[in-house]
This record gives sequence, structure tokens and C-alpha cells, in this order.
Amino acid sequence: LGLVAVNLAWFFRPGGTDLRAVALQPYAVLERPPREAVTRLLLSAFIHSDAEHLISNMASLLSAGPAIEAAAGGGSEGASALLHAAAITLPLAHALYVGSAWAERRWYGRSAAYHRDGGVGFSSVGCALAVIAANSGSSGVGGRRE
Repeated sequence: LGLVAVNLAWFFRPGGTDLRAVALQPYAVLERPPREAVTRLLLSAFIHSDAEHLISNMASLLSAGPAIEAAAGGGSEGASALLHAAAITLPLAHALYVGSAWAERRWYGRSAAYHRDGGVGFSSVGCALAVIAANSGSSGVGGRRE
């Protein structure tokens, strides 16, 4: 529930958030100052474009989270396992996105994804957590029974 709380806090933050300033845009990550790159790599996951986007991302988190927590033994160990899984999958997913846009520009000469595209939200992490949950050995939601 902690990850859901962080996402909700950013969404309902007074004044909102300028999506252009935090979106995971490959050009901004690779060619702007390191502080901006780190901000975009991490913060973009917790920003959502609208309520439907937020709800769908949190639904995926709430369906995968219990299975991961249960597979780790529940309680504080389970919560820690879920946070570790999110902390590992977030930079990996974002690096894959940025790297593929860079490769598309470098090797195929297509620069739209590199210069213009940008992403926000927890979708990539939610999908990765669903894969982890499905393979966690838990009998919880999304887990396989052994």
C-alpha cells in the first residue's frame, strides 16, 4: 500500500505536475544534466496523466503486490520484497525504454522516439511486478500453485 500512497500523493499534489518537466524522454535523460536525468528516470514512474491512468496502474500494483508479498512470507518481509522488486524493475524498465529509443535513432535513423516521445506512469513497473507475481510460487493472486 505504500507504493499506492506515493502514487496518490503525487497525483493529488496541489498545483499538479508539469508532465513535460518529468516525463521519461530519452533525449532529456541522455543529453541534459545528470540531475535532470535522474529526476526523469525515477519521478516519471509516479506521475500519471489522468485519473484513469492512475487507477489502471494502481489496479495492476494491487493485483501483483499481494502475491509477491505472500511468496516472501508476508508481513514486513513481504512488504520489503515488493519494494525491492519495484526498486529493481523501475530503473531496468526505464533503461530499456531509453536504450531502445537511442538504438532506434543510432542504427535506424528514426529519431521521433528519442526526441519527441516521453512516458509517465507506473505501467512498466506494474507489468514487471505481474510477471514476478506469476512466477513467485505463491498461491495468491496471479501466483502459480505448486
